[in-house]
Amino acid sequence: WLVSSNMLELTNVSLTYDIPSKWASKMRISAAKIYFSADNALMIAARRGMYPKRNFFSGYDGNADIYLPSKTFSFGVKVNF
Repeated sequence: WLVSSNMLELTNVSLTYDIPSKWASKMRISAAKIYFSADNALMIAARRGMYPKRNFFSGYDGNADIYLPSKTFSFGVKVNF
């Protein structure tokens, strides 16, 4: 009795864009940065239900690692005047 746990997981993503100083000076700021980050952003798995990294026979320890980790998305702007 075998269950495939093949999966593709994108765990951490971080993107940052520095506003060009030419644009920043038009807005009367010295520098600006826009950022985006995501944790547990994507998981594609053949195994449905429990978290694919979880072993069926690893023993009972409550609900640890049974459910997928929560996804967290952050977006922000950093401005220097």
